[in-house]
Amino acid sequence: MSLSTEQPMKCPCCSNPWSTTGEFALFCGVCETGKGLSRSNMELSVDPTVNFYRYANGGWMEKNPIPPEYPAWNTFLALHTTSQERCKDLLQELQQKEQHDDENARKLAIFYTAAMDEAKIEALGVQPLEPVMQMIQAAVAALRNGDIAEYSKLLGTFPAKYGIYPFFNTSASPDAKNASHTLCNFSQGGLGSGACDGFGTKNRSGVTRTENRDPDATYNKMTITQLMEGAQEKAEGMLLDFGSYLEGSTGKPAADLGSINVRNVAALHCVGDLAVTTSPGIIESYLKWHTITSCAPYLSSTFVQENFNFFEKALSGTQEMKPRWKRAMAFTEKALGEALGQIYCKRYFDESSKTQALKIVEAVRQALEARLNEVEWMKSATTREQALKKMSRFHVKIGYPNKWIDYTNLKITESDDFMTMIFQSRAFEHAREVDEMNAPTDREKWFMTPQTVNAYYPPSLNEIVFPAAILQPPFFDSNADDSVNFGAMGAVVGHEMTHAFDDKGRKYNYEGELLDWWTEEDSAEYEKRVKVMVDQASGFQVHGKPVQGKLTSGENIADLGGLRLALRALKSQPDFDPSAQIDGFTSIQRFFLAWAQCWRQNITEQRSLQLLTLDPHGPNELRCNGPLQNMSDFHDAFSAGPGSPMYREKETRVDIW
Repeated sequence: MSLSTEQPMKCPCCSNPWSTTGEFALFCGVCETGKGLSRSNMELSVDPTVNFYRYANGGWMEKNPIPPEYPAWNTFLALHTTSQERCKDLLQELQQKEQHDDENARKLAIFYTAAMDEAKIEALGVQPLEPVMQMIQAAVAALRNGDIAEYSKLLGTFPAKYGIYPFFNTSASPDAKNASHTLCNFSQGGLGSGACDGFGTKNRSGVTRTENRDPDATYNKMTITQLMEGAQEKAEGMLLDFGSYLEGSTGKPAADLGSINVRNVAALHCVGDLAVTTSPGIIESYLKWHTITSCAPYLSSTFVQENFNFFEKALSGTQEMKPRWKRAMAFTEKALGEALGQIYCKRYFDESSKTQALKIVEAVRQALEARLNEVEWMKSATTREQALKKMSRFHVKIGYPNKWIDYTNLKITESDDFMTMIFQSRAFEHAREVDEMNAPTDREKWFMTPQTVNAYYPPSLNEIVFPAAILQPPFFDSNADDSVNFGAMGAVVGHEMTHAFDDKGRKYNYEGELLDWWTEEDSAEYEKRVKVMVDQASGFQVHGKPVQGKLTSGENIADLGGLRLALRALKSQPDFDPSAQIDGFTSIQRFFLAWAQCWRQNITEQRSLQLLTLDPHGPNELRCNGPLQNMSDFHDAFSAGPGSPMYREKETRVDIW
């Protein structure tokens, strides 16, 4: 195939979206060989025992510069772009129809059309924010008048009516110690990760992201009365009425809401104190700022541009704003994600891939069962028994929900302006959360849409979930050999399963309840091994800054455990032949290459440094190379020995799952 140097191109596999000329990503991998791997993605001049990430991905990195509209370009974003383009096609088809098959289709067409109508949005300016500004004035007036109950209730109405969370966040989640029941989670909100930094005050009670991962520290079940009593002890003057706030936010009186979980009591007290002791003028400015920041992406171009300049360009290094259709697509997905996902799955999801994926899941599950039975550092039969029981209770979801979201109560009409539609969709989602509070846990609920390229494990539900969109190359390829599919999809499956036994997930039992089922000896041995992993990650630097080993420990444990389990599952396949070669690589080598090519990425320095402070996932190069340095199978496959950067001496390796 010849490459034109005059016309813009994009890869038929990953649909690289930016315009350029000449040879770049036409051959990105799967589309070149149809066997899941491609030498053109590799940089064979690099020694795999020095930097396997570069060896496996250097060719791809050279041909795939970061598009100006992104702060990074990687496998996930490439597939996400493909998913967006597919969804755009579906929505444009809906726009062209005079009659729609159902209400969801009609709402999707109306919403996307409004999101694309820049002229109308421009003409309205800030007019759609007028109802919010009036509520701000009412709240500030109540504060000035000393009517704290009314002030608190109005503050709670901001999230309920407009999806704006200036002080606190509320959400529904299973009770960590009674997973069959869902309660209200109440936590600090506003600016940044701290409780008090939004007011120019010393951050007295903020919670770091690492601390926020601790399920014991963030479980503080109490009644609203107990929360108020505790706040009263700390307050020096007026006290925010948390009961009135939650009534405004949920529409439920304290008696109906029942017990709540306060993720960080001191932080909530701090925010509550500042909300009533800060001058009304500052509160007014803060509420206006928060409103505008929350709504800027949906308003006229002046607000959109300023929002992009700060949050995308300054903080992440993104050079250009995404085209309108991509932003409109994201807005539509956020508002009507499962309505769109239902149409997406009918058009694009191959049901046969679900059957193949389930076979991989079962093979990896069997590998985990075998590992739990033999792991030597776990001495107690009781601990082992509970671990096996937890593994046996895994619930698996693949593709799409059995029960779709009912959007009947989401009112979308042609007469609404776009910002009003956003407010209505936010209020609808908030109301869905409220309906789940103080009620039986809905175990059919999905936390990602089918068109999302990702997977997850929620410890309170003890389930592993793989949306439809991840079941495609390079993660899953029905035409590829087992080595590639287990190195990619199998490792993803193993990763999510290992989350059940990472530093956070291990604290939950087989029913998804926060319960210590470990003996002291086994727990101490586990933590000793986790520390090795924390120290390994902390030794990796990005632009001179160290990775936060504790923040990323859960993901690093899951990466190593998932890769080990996937390799074991591959070796257990009846037709596995370690001597077989494809394109000059053995089965084991192809397994590790498939793993590495999942993490290929180019990223701006700003975004890299930003993620160091925000993301519990480590940098992609660490995620690729870190597990391999601890695996003798990798050392043998690529002849990595003592003195090689990709080799760790046995006494320095970590061995958990």
